[in-house]
Amino acid sequence: MRGHLLLLSALMLFVSCQQQRMIVESRYLSRARLASSFVGTPDPRQYCPTVGQELTFTWRLPEFDNEEDLKLLLTVRFRNRNSECLEVPVNRFRGSFTYQLLDDDYWEANGIVTYKIELYAGENVIDCWYHQVWSEEICFDTYEAEENFLDGAPWQL
Repeated sequence: MRGHLLLLSALMLFVSCQQQRMIVESRYLSRARLASSFVGTPDPRQYCPTVGQELTFTWRLPEFDNEEDLKLLLTVRFRNRNSECLEVPVNRFRGSFTYQLLDDDYWEANGIVTYKIELYAGENVIDCWYHQVWSEEICFDTYEAEENFLDGAPWQL
């Protein structure tokens, strides 16, 4: 009886799982990530290590069609309130792309705050991955907002 229950549980686990199209890994790069830090060997990069952040996007598309125009659209927001958008063509059913923010660029941007990656087939989004704190940007026309605020100010009544 226990064997049947175990077999049924394993069968349910394998049948009910759905494979993800995209997987995203985020990591910080520093002296501690160097192989020489783990092994304790001399390394000139220990004195001036690469510092930054790295995002690795891996995709696997079981329903891949060579005729489709596939692309990844990456939007990255930085701590200095700037953002960057990249478009990466996808021409294989399986692959990966790594985005790196290193050294001077890392210090200027103060690091990555959040990111969003979308997988497009033509004009249609077929998959999307959001960072935990991603939200759509809300933009205001500051000139109009100030003008409307000042028009109704109590000292002008």
